[in-house]
Amino acid sequence: MDRKMSFGPWLLGLAILTVGVLFLLDTTGLVDGLGSTWWPLLLIIWGLGIQVAARAFNVAGTVVLLLGVGFLLEHLEVVGEGWLGRYWPVALVVVGVSVLLSALQVRRPPRRPPMEDRASGDDWLEATVTMAGRKDHVTSQAWRGGRATAVMGGVELDLRDAKPVPEGAVLHTMTVMGGVEVRVPAEWEVVVRGTPFLGGFDDKTEHHPGSEPGMRPRLEITGTAVLGGVEVKN
Repeated sequence: MDRKMSFGPWLLGLAILTVGVLFLLDTTGLVDGLGSTWWPLLLIIWGLGIQVAARAFNVAGTVVLLLGVGFLLEHLEVVGEGWLGRYWPVALVVVGVSVLLSALQVRRPPRRPPMEDRASGDDWLEATVTMAGRKDHVTSQAWRGGRATAVMGGVELDLRDAKPVPEGAVLHTMTVMGGVEVRVPAEWEVVVRGTPFLGGFDDKTEHHPGSEPGMRPRLEITGTAVLGGVEVKN
């Protein structure tokens, strides 16, 4: 089974980890001023993550990246204060370049229309959105699971026509100011082991008390919800 690496969650995790370590060193007094100086790295890595997820020139990713670079240079005293007021027209330049590039591209059908149902018979799902949305309809009869990552966006996953492998499927989720919605058949057994941080995991599926473990199709949902949520329902 071929499981392609999704770089969006890696970059986001690296950004959060980096800034967390810097602030920890700052707040514990090990290195004074470290967190307040290097926090723009979060914006830089976030902007790079948007670009990687888009796999093309992206206005939002470029603007976030430039903001991070600008704030970092200000804290390093490479540029003076007030640079944002002087250089904000750069955002207009970025938008203009984006429009020109779009006009020069040969018209072709969109590779993956946003929020359009995508039927998939694969046994593994990779769904990553950044400031966007998508719907996936899984029909595999030997589904092993997948990864669903939503950063300021939403993923809708329909598993009602799917069947997990005998040992059960595992769905890894990650939401940051976004959401993941999963729909499963009523006869499935759902186990949620997510970790919320100013977010939540909501299991609204039907439960069957007294049923023998392992006798029903099983789905385990893991992951982290940061200012976001994961909802499972029938």
